Amino acid sequence: MFSSDEERITYLEQLLNMKIDPVGSADTVTIAVGTAFFGVTLIFIITAWINRNFRPIRAKNLPMVTIL
Repeated sequence: MFSSDEERITYLEQLLNMKIDPVGSADTVTIAVGTAFFGVTLIFIITAWINRNFRPIRAKNLPMVTIL
């Protein structure tokens, strides 16, 4: 539909009536670091639920930790 990113951005700016900045390398790094952080956290939560009868984990109120 659009031949360049500039045309796409111009169209979106007119459609939404706001200024749109293209995603830069700093934005990409921020998203990648956040995704990695949440991915590792998800792996830890799954491991804790699998081993929930392990005594130190059982004392931690796992449902509350999962919600947080």
